[in-house]
Amino acid sequence: MSLARQLEAAAQGEPRHRVPPQVVPCGYAKAMAVEKLSISLDEDVAAAARAAAEAEGMSLSAWLSRAAVEAAAIEAGLRAGGEFEAENGPFSKEERDVANEVLDRYSVGRR
Repeated sequence: MSLARQLEAAAQGEPRHRVPPQVVPCGYAKAMAVEKLSISLDEDVAAAARAAAEAEGMSLSAWLSRAAVEAAAIEAGLRAGGEFEAENGPFSKEERDVANEVLDRYSVGRR
């Protein structure tokens, strides 16, 4: 599906395809390879992440993993948009307006 069609579909309220969590909390229903990391977060960020994870019934690790997957997907989308523009020219004002409506609807920050 073309990028323009994806943006149009999202603008018309067609279901958003979410990136599924890559870590299954509590009991791990499927086998998965994990890499243990040590990270540092600002205290307020750590507290907000813990609260969000708890509200969703997830471990902090699972919540952070999902957040990282979603952030990576956004980055990949931005790169794909840049590649599209490099090959086809800049997006039109109408296409940018549709994209901005979609970003606003899902509270995704703009860059």
